[in-house]
Amino acid sequence: MYVKFSNYMINTDKFKELFINMVKDWQDERTEEEENIMKEYANKGVFYTYVYTTNIYFCSVVFFCLPFIPRVMDVFIPLNESRPLVEMYPGYYFVENNDDYYVFIMLYTMACMLSTMCVFIATDTILLYMVQHVCGLLSLAG
Repeated sequence: MYVKFSNYMINTDKFKELFINMVKDWQDERTEEEENIMKEYANKGVFYTYVYTTNIYFCSVVFFCLPFIPRVMDVFIPLNESRPLVEMYPGYYFVENNDDYYVFIMLYTMACMLSTMCVFIATDTILLYMVQHVCGLLSLAG
């Protein structure tokens, strides 16, 4: 994540120039057919973004639910003893007993993962839009 985010921070001027060029490309006068081709590729970019974002969030919800399966199993299929609590990412949180702070640790982990996913979604969808824009321009040229 840090590499991806750092790449965008280091190359901010280049991305800004790319965005300015994209805006100029959309402002150029074109025939109706050329305009439709560009819109077709822009709509593909929107579709791919929805698919990518939905996939990431769906997988993360499934991943977030995994640590709570032992608690649910204790309700529906109880054992003589409680099942051990499972953490998404085991770590040392500077507390004596992680089980006492299980909910807070899970909320912290989920917040960190959500922020990480937002960075991935933002950076990847920007690249996706740029690629679709270039595909539209190449389709016009060829």
